[in-house]
Amino acid sequence: STCGLPDFPVKLFTCNDELKGTEYVDYLVAYAARFALDVRCNMEVVQIKEHGGRWMVSVRHPDGQATLTCDELVVATGKNAIPRMPRCYDRLDLQTAPIIHSSQLQ
Repeated sequence: STCGLPDFPVKLFTCNDELKGTEYVDYLVAYAARFALDVRCNMEVVQIKEHGGRWMVSVRHPDGQATLTCDELVVATGKNAIPRMPRCYDRLDLQTAPIIHSSQLQ
């Protein structure tokens, strides 16, 4: 399957290996629920900083601005067929954190 996520095969969600657009949205919602992920939508990331081994993510949302703190950060942009690196990564001060694309993970 080209659209499944780790530890949650598409076949657990549907009888097929592939999902249609609307099914994929439902699959992502089910994945987030299964792993109790704190998914946030309708936010624009305006700054990312590494501080003391944690990530500080400044965001703008309909109700204002906020800073989110997390131990791990995934920047997911574009489709998954071709690795793409966001343009902002070269401006980040990441002396202790390597910059890699998820396609490099094993």
